Amino acid sequence: MCLRPNVCADSVRQIRTPLSLDTGRTWQLITILAYDRGMSDSVNLQTVHRRKLAAVRREVAPGAVGSAWRPALDKVWEFIRSNPGLRTDGHNIFLYHHPTKPGAPIQCDFGVEVTRTFEPAGEVYAAGDGPA
Repeated sequence: MCLRPNVCADSVRQIRTPLSLDTGRTWQLITILAYDRGMSDSVNLQTVHRRKLAAVRREVAPGAVGSAWRPALDKVWEFIRSNPGLRTDGHNIFLYHHPTKPGAPIQCDFGVEVTRTFEPAGEVYAAGDGPA
């Protein structure tokens, strides 16, 4: 399947960037299609509705998200399983709060979409007004 002449699906990779919050408190979902044949990147911006999250926050060194997310998310899932009706078919969602200083740790909220608000317990808190 080709998206443009001479640009077929096997030469295209999709990159989903973290969600960002603009100054109007609206979350933006950014999708970038990167073409391996030296073509320009294509950016797709969408305005989305906010979701409620149960999350655990971690301070993570740049490049270390891959080893930090699972233990944090395990705590969230343990909490969700102990609170019936808190989740239906929610998604795992990671929020990245990038530092202003290069190389500084990143504040990461590792969370799961939930159906309602709840009282925090241990490290799990309600990350209200989260992304879509």
